[in-house]
Amino acid sequence: RTIITRLLCEQRRLSPEVVALFTEGQPCEVLLPDCARLGESELSHAITTCLTPRLEVLSLGYCGRGMSDTTAAETFKEEGCAASLSELALYGCYRLSDVGLKDVLRGAPALTSLSLTDDPRLTVDSLHTIAQVLAPTLRSLTLGGCKNV
Repeated sequence: RTIITRLLCEQRRLSPEVVALFTEGQPCEVLLPDCARLGESELSHAITTCLTPRLEVLSLGYCGRGMSDTTAAETFKEEGCAASLSELALYGCYRLSDVGLKDVLRGAPALTSLSLTDDPRLTVDSLHTIAQVLAPTLRSLTLGGCKNV
């Protein structure tokens, strides 16, 4: 799956229809290296589809277009909805703010690894939220290119 996804991304063919092939069927790992073609509703649908008790790893690259505060609120609206998620990586999530991150963390309180890159809207308040919510479980935190943190 990972190799096929990477090849599709290299050819810029990861459309909403193709994403469905990788998010349906209760996968335990979803790695989408290029979500640039997915808007808010498509990304929200893709995440919601794969948020099952089996999902442990979710990695979304170039997800800035689709990952906004609205997407986070809609996708992670129920507390603990992604309780089995242990690793989350959101690369290029430039529309996600402290408020949206709080929604994500409320839905995924057991993360052991969190990676957020290229998000200028995150501030030091996000660090406080991460510490409050994930202190018991978090082992790895990456905040690359988040210049306001």
